[in-house]
Amino acid sequence: MSTSSSGSDVRRERRIAQEVDVSRRIAGRSPAAQTLRERVLALASLDVPVLIRGEPGSGRSHLARALYAAGPTDRHGLVSVHCADADAASRVPPPRGVVLLDEVAALAPPAQARWCELLRRSEEGADAAPRRILASSARDLVSLAKEERFDAELARRLSRFTLELPPLRDRRQDVPELVRALADRAATRMGRSRAEFTREALRLLAAQSWPGNLPELESLVERLVAFSGGLRITRARVAELLAEAPAGVASSRHSASRRQREELAALIEDAGGNLAEVARRLDMSRGGVIYRAQKFGLLPKRRG
Repeated sequence: MSTSSSGSDVRRERRIAQEVDVSRRIAGRSPAAQTLRERVLALASLDVPVLIRGEPGSGRSHLARALYAAGPTDRHGLVSVHCADADAASRVPPPRGVVLLDEVAALAPPAQARWCELLRRSEEGADAAPRRILASSARDLVSLAKEERFDAELARRLSRFTLELPPLRDRRQDVPELVRALADRAATRMGRSRAEFTREALRLLAAQSWPGNLPELESLVERLVAFSGGLRITRARVAELLAEAPAGVASSRHSASRRQREELAALIEDAGGNLAEVARRLDMSRGGVIYRAQKFGLLPKRRG
């Protein structure tokens, strides 16, 4: 085998391993998840700044780690700078390392000017500067710059390559895969057997709005794994723990009732009006389904 073909095989194997790792780190089948995987792979080996935009809890730091891990090996590791912490933002970053400016919009004006200079030197390949600067933000830096609340040059340089991370409510198609990944992680951490979710349980989880994004989903999955004992996790168990969610996370009584009505109506329609099939999917008796459907006005009430 020639040296060139051997080198080509090594590069191909490295690329396959990279794609597998990115797919593991960025789970989901939605178009948004697929786009993120493609862009992470495209940007991984380029020493360009990348801004990761998304709501709090959407997984910005996780995406930054996926981007870093897919790139060339770095002896410094990914150094995270919490920009709201003035002391942390003023520390000297490791030369030729990779830095994540977490919540970059929180940088004070003097720190903005300093990091803008470091970013300029980084892009020029200066030895004393970080090799690469990543940033995360829940706010639009360009809009802040237009309002003169953020350094315009730093906003422009950071925003050239932006990864938009949608909230969980906009990528519900990804929830089943995310749940399985989170459950496996929780089971390993707790020393439990791998938990299996029924299809109906996953449908119920995917139907939630998840205002707290990934941390809220992860918290619920951890509790489900802890209380399941490694057994099958049913829709009934998910509904039980959703109802027990702490104040500020759980929906109001009215919203929860409306959501339950919508879910039951959708199930009845999907089952073609077959209430026995609906009962099977909900792990309930047929009588229980009839009672709930009548309560929500989905079936005429029986006359006494």
